[in-house]
Order: sequence, then C-alpha cells, then structure tokens
Amino acid sequence: MKKVSELNQDAKKSYAEKILADMFGNSNDFKIIIDNSNTIVCKKPFWDIKINIDKMAALYEDEDKNIHVPIKHSIFINYG
Repeated sequence: MKKVSELNQDAKKSYAEKILADMFGNSNDFKIIIDNSNTIVCKKPFWDIKINIDKMAALYEDEDKNIHVPIKHSIFINYG
C-alpha cells in the first residue's frame, strides 16, 4: 500500500464524530476541538473526552486502487 494523503482537519473531525456516535448515539452536543497535532478534544457538560490519533494515520491506496484509512487511537474519558 502507498500513502496518498495525510488526515486533514475535516477527516479528524469526522473520525471524532463517528467515535462519539458509537459511544453516545450521536455527537450533536459535543464541541469538537482539533489541535495541530493528532489530539481531538470533545466537550459537553460533564464530559471531557480526549482522542489521541496515531501519528501514522493517513489515507492509503492498495494495488487495486482501494482507499484504506487504518487508524489506531487512544481515548481518555473524564466524567464529572
């Protein structure tokens, strides 16, 4: 596979929205803050969630021209 693109801010936001939707059913009430590194902070009353995306995350293309986005992440959740 060859790397074709880095994840931009929109892709990181979409990834965070997908994780929040998986956890909470939707991401509507969360304020999503993306810094210049691979950290995404998601906040709403009582919840503070930090998603750290692996620095190798990117768009990759295989020999059949299929696009893959393998992403590893860690999530830190603070409630209270």
